Amino acid sequence: MHRIKLKDIKKFFISPIVIDADEPIYFLASTFVQNPERRVIFVKDANGRFAGSVSLKSFIKYLWPRIAATESEEVVSLELFRIMKATQVSDLVLNQDVFLKNSSTLEDAVLYLEDKNIDALPVLDDDNNIIGEVNHYNVLEAYIYQNALKGELLA
Repeated sequence: MHRIKLKDIKKFFISPIVIDADEPIYFLASTFVQNPERRVIFVKDANGRFAGSVSLKSFIKYLWPRIAATESEEVVSLELFRIMKATQVSDLVLNQDVFLKNSSTLEDAVLYLEDKNIDALPVLDDDNNIIGEVNHYNVLEAYIYQNALKGELLA
């Protein structure tokens, strides 16, 4: 696993969901709702380069205290709309330094996913453009595929 480079297993990358840092967070919420299988959305800066990630978990943690502080559902709706309209995705970006490069290995992916306790990692090209997404499933799929090619299927 430590010898398998990500550039050699690109076919296992997931097409990333990427949004602009200056989008309002209601656009982020809408993106999560439209893609219920995704737990992480990647963010790009004005130059199209990786700016960080927003996890569904961190997004909910951000909104929950604001929702819980209100008393009625009508007030919740108005307050939530106000918050979401006033806040940009860039205000919620995390993990600006957590990414993989084409030269990273499958082992790097596993270690990052576990060490950072995150669900997905962006794969960046040499110009820091997001070219793919790797998650636990991709790692497993690529590992099994690579071992099958070598005739070393798991017993």
